[in-house]
Amino acid sequence: MTIQLRDYQTEAVNAVADAWADGTDRPAVVLPTGTGKTVIFSELARREREQGGRTLVLAHRDELIGQAVAKLAAVDPGAKIGVVKAERNEVDAPIVVASVPSLIRQSRREALGHFSAGIVDEAHHATARTYRTVMDGLSIPWAGFTATMARGDGSKLGDVWSKIVYEADIISMIRRGFLVDPKGIRIKVPHLDLSGVRRTGGDYNEADLGEALTESFAPEVVADAYIEHAAGRPALLFAPTVETAQLFHQHMIDKGVRSAVVWGAMPLADRRAALADFDAGKIDVLCNCMVLTEGYDSPRAEVCIIARPTQSKPLYVQMVGRVLRPYPGKTGALVLDVVGVTGRMALCSLTTLVGKEDEAKDGQSLLEAVAEDEEAREAIAEQLYTGPTEAAEVDLFGNSRQTWLRTRAGFWFLQAGERFIALVPLADGSFNVGWWSKSGYAKGADRGGWIAQNVPDLGYAMAHGESNVTMAEQVITAKERQWRKRKPSEKQNGYARSLGFTPLPEMRSGEVSDLISVGLASERLDAKLTRWLG
Repeated sequence: MTIQLRDYQTEAVNAVADAWADGTDRPAVVLPTGTGKTVIFSELARREREQGGRTLVLAHRDELIGQAVAKLAAVDPGAKIGVVKAERNEVDAPIVVASVPSLIRQSRREALGHFSAGIVDEAHHATARTYRTVMDGLSIPWAGFTATMARGDGSKLGDVWSKIVYEADIISMIRRGFLVDPKGIRIKVPHLDLSGVRRTGGDYNEADLGEALTESFAPEVVADAYIEHAAGRPALLFAPTVETAQLFHQHMIDKGVRSAVVWGAMPLADRRAALADFDAGKIDVLCNCMVLTEGYDSPRAEVCIIARPTQSKPLYVQMVGRVLRPYPGKTGALVLDVVGVTGRMALCSLTTLVGKEDEAKDGQSLLEAVAEDEEAREAIAEQLYTGPTEAAEVDLFGNSRQTWLRTRAGFWFLQAGERFIALVPLADGSFNVGWWSKSGYAKGADRGGWIAQNVPDLGYAMAHGESNVTMAEQVITAKERQWRKRKPSEKQNGYARSLGFTPLPEMRSGEVSDLISVGLASERLDAKLTRWLG
C-alpha cells in the first residue's frame, strides 16, 4: 500500500515530468511548507525506478538525509534506497540520498555511476557554490522543490532554476484544509530599538539583533505573552543566537512554562531527546537558534514565536511554516511576532505570507485578512459594474478532509464506514497503520489488518490511513455531513450516555456522533492495541 497523492501533488509530478520531456533540464516546484513536497519528489523517483532509471536526491544537512530516506520508503516501499555521506557510500541503489558536502570531490561524484534524474530539496540553497559544483558536475536533469523561490541575501535563483513549472499559494492550501489558518498577535517590547542594528546579507545581523533583544525586556515580555495568549499550546520559539535562545528558555522556566532549548552545535543525542520530549507533549515551548527553520516536522506545533524580528520574507515563511501542518484536533495556529522600535524598515508579519503590505489586525487570521481585501475589491467592483452577479459557496475550511478522533487510551483513529482505521505509535517514533472492523465478531480477513508499517511520522501515517478509505466509505461520510449541524435526537444523546459520555446542551449532532465514535472505537481498539504494544 502506497500513499495516494493529492490532486495538486499529482499535477506537480506531471508538470516536472513534462518539463523534462520537453527539454527543460532544471524545472522548479514551489509549494508551502507542510504540503508534501517530499511526497512529490518521492513519486518522481518511483516513476524513474519503474522505468529503469536512477534518481539522486541532494540534501544539505545530515539530519535531512534520514528524513528523506524514511519518506521515500513510505511512498515507494519496494525501493532500495542508498545513502552517500561521510563514510557511507551506498552507490548501487536505484535511489540515492546524498549530502552536498560529500559530493564536492569529483572522485566521489564519479563513483556514483549514472543517474537519469536529480532532485534538490530546499532548492533555494542551490545558488551556493557547493550545490552548483555538484549539479554542474553531473550531466542530468534536475528538479528543485522549495517553499519560497527567493533568498534573503538577494541571490538570483533564476541563475540555477530555468522555470517554475508548478506553484500553489498558501491561501488555497488553507482553504482546502491541507494547512491550518494562522492568527497573528504583535508582542510590543519596550526599549527594543532595532534602528541601530546592522544589516548583513539582506537581514538584521544576528549578533547585533541578539544584543538588542538581550538589552530589552523581550525575554520577560515574550514569556508573559505566551502565558496570556497560548498557555499550554505547543510552541516553537525562534531566536537569533544561542545566548538569546537560552535566555528566552530560562525566562519561560522561571514563569513555570515547560520549556527546552536546542541549537546547532548541541550534542546530537541531547537535541534528539529534546525534540522527542516536545513531540511526546512533555515540553510546551521549544526554544531554538535557527535550527528548526527547515526540515523539522512536528505537526502538533501550533504556536510560532518569532523572537527573531526579520525583514527576510524567505526566512519568515520558513519559520511560520513549521506550525501550519494539520494535526488531529488542531483547529488553527498562532503567530506571536516580537516588535519594537524598528526604524525605517518594516518587519515581516503574518500578511507577508501572501504578499500583502498591510498588517493583519491583532487576533485576525490570515484568511480573515485576505477576505477583508477581497471584500474591498468587490465593493469597488460593484461601483463600476451594475450587471447580474452570481453567488457561489466556497469551502473555506477544507471540510472535505476526514476527521481524526482519539480513543480514550489515546490512539488516533478514523471512522470509515463499518471500519476503524487507527494509528499505532511505536517506540522509535514511527507508526503502524491498521484497520479493524467495527464489530468484534467478524472472522478472518474481514476482522482487520495492517495498511502500512513503520511509517516515519504522523503526517505520513495519516496519509496512509486516508488513502485506504474507499470511495463507498467516502460517500457515507459525505452523507453524514448533511446532518452534522442539526440538533441531536434524544435517541442519539441516550446512546452517547450509554457509552459513558454526557452530551452538552449546545452540542450539535455531529459532535455527539463523534462522542459515540470515540466510545465504540475505544471499546474495539484500546485493549487490543495496548496489549499488542505490550
